[in-house]
Amino acid sequence: KSHDSCDACGQPGQFILCDRCPRVFHFLCAEPPVAFESLATMDKWFCRECSFRESRKRKSRAHAKNIFYPLISSMEYINPRAFAVPEEIRRQFDGIEADADGTFVNTREERAQR
Repeated sequence: KSHDSCDACGQPGQFILCDRCPRVFHFLCAEPPVAFESLATMDKWFCRECSFRESRKRKSRAHAKNIFYPLISSMEYINPRAFAVPEEIRRQFDGIEADADGTFVNTREERAQR
């Protein structure tokens, strides 16, 4: 069963589904973005993580001796995600809260206007 919201941004909408796992993405949230019109010519579509796993099966990779290799190589296999400030940081500020979609709300200003 596929997920009900985009694995990158968490929002509902029209998705492209990974043919190997339950992840789904908006066409513009996929990496790289997918044109809706190109769906008719696609046999299958795989998310970055599944594409990377498949490519590793087909070829062995020589690991570069570079301190940035783990960071740079992770860009090949990690699916995109919307940034969210960690909960422990959000709790440190009085009067600042996040609504359901992660948008910050200054509750001090709301109280002052009432």
